[in-house]
Amino acid sequence: AQKLGLAGTEAHALNNLGTNEYLVGDPGRALELFERAYTIWRDLGSTRQSMIPLRNIALCYRILGRDREAEAALLRSLEVSRDREFPREEALVFTELAHLKFEMGLYHEAARLHREVLMLGDVAPLRTRAENLKGLGRALAEAVAVDQRRLRLQSHMVQRGHGEGY
Repeated sequence: AQKLGLAGTEAHALNNLGTNEYLVGDPGRALELFERAYTIWRDLGSTRQSMIPLRNIALCYRILGRDREAEAALLRSLEVSRDREFPREEALVFTELAHLKFEMGLYHEAARLHREVLMLGDVAPLRTRAENLKGLGRALAEAVAVDQRRLRLQSHMVQRGHGEGY
């Protein structure tokens, strides 16, 4: 594709190769391929096509434990999806952000993002809505558990005479 000057075909191929590398357990190599695919789509001005490798880039960052970079990639993708009015893509990005926030222990934020997807209604694919409904339940359960532990700790500290400010 590269020799023939078929940049779009090359970007598709790079994204597919990245997917293969990811599936065989090499997210670092997959990241390189997704970044190349993203750059081609961006340079071609194909916003919609660039969002797929951009979400894949974020996924690799998550797997590599680079949460802040994953978040930045997802926020870039969210900005593009909103600017270009791609609500389906917006739903997918919110879903990925919610999963990331959950993994980071930010359960209230994860719950808020899951709600955002559910509020999009039929724009989000049915599978995505189901995934977010399940994710919302998990995030709320964890948020409540954390809040309860925090309250118990505060109560214990007050009882021991440390006051509310610890």
